[in-house]
Amino acid sequence: MLTTLQTNGPRLHDGDLVDLMLDCHRRIRRFIAIARHLADADAVTDSEASEAAGAIHRYFTVALPLHIADEDRSVLPRLKGRNLALDEALRDMTREHQDHDASVVHLAALCSRIAATPAMRPSLRAELTQVVTELDHAFASHLAREEAIIFPAIRKLLDGDRQAEILTELRARRAPRQPA
Repeated sequence: MLTTLQTNGPRLHDGDLVDLMLDCHRRIRRFIAIARHLADADAVTDSEASEAAGAIHRYFTVALPLHIADEDRSVLPRLKGRNLALDEALRDMTREHQDHDASVVHLAALCSRIAATPAMRPSLRAELTQVVTELDHAFASHLAREEAIIFPAIRKLLDGDRQAEILTELRARRAPRQPA
């Protein structure tokens, strides 16, 4: 069995803003690990491969873009201009979000194919391993920098009202869309 898949989004009522963002980072790491296992494991049934690949695809096409929007549209504007080192970290964060895009799209496409036709997994393993390795490396440094510089700045520089505004925006991004 690959793993028990829990694909719930952030718990927008537990902890503070940084705790929620750290939860998102844990999910990024977990889905990279699941993707690595999907690429590496020999004893995976087609059903398990399909389920895992579908969950990976959903995470990287639905949840990750929401997390990126949280950082780029809600956090960045409220921290920008506070100090030079933080501004550099924010620029790096935004650039890296864009740099990751091609690999994320590639991973999602591979997982979509495996979810639909799990028997294709053996022929896609090398390609899947390569893209997972790229993303694992890219996310390791990206997430560590955010956790070392940007997340502490949120706690230090944004008062409770600013953090509450961001939480409201996070909730709104995840709210079910109402039909027009």
